[in-house]
Amino acid sequence: MNTKRCTQCHEAKPLDQFHRRLAGSEARQAECQSCGRDRAARYNATHRPSINANQRQWRASHRELFQAAQARYRARHPELAKARTDRWRSRNRVRLALAELVNRVVLTVGYVRAQIRQHTSLRANEVTPAMIRARRLQIMVSRDLAAWGF
Repeated sequence: MNTKRCTQCHEAKPLDQFHRRLAGSEARQAECQSCGRDRAARYNATHRPSINANQRQWRASHRELFQAAQARYRARHPELAKARTDRWRSRNRVRLALAELVNRVVLTVGYVRAQIRQHTSLRANEVTPAMIRARRLQIMVSRDLAAWGF
């Protein structure tokens, strides 16, 4: 028997259009691959908020694992990762500009660390808290001098 009838679309299709299944007499799924894709797409469309919430919860509780997986993906696909970052930046220009403004005013650790990295060849994990404190003080002094007209 080289064909099987799908239980959803009721068409007879070749066995290679059915996913394998360990249980059952035929060792194939009851629905064909295209019907399975359609069913999954309908489910995802109707349950998108709960799916997103579950994904956020998993990522929060498995932060290190998630970040390691992201790092592996970026290492394997640098061009795709850069394209995705560029797309995000182009869609969020106002958000980025506002964050930059807040960082400049408040002198957050991330902003000062970025300033240090911009002027050195250090990686983010090589920047020490003492370096951050010193650079923050330099920025504050230079701002004060500029405000006083020096």
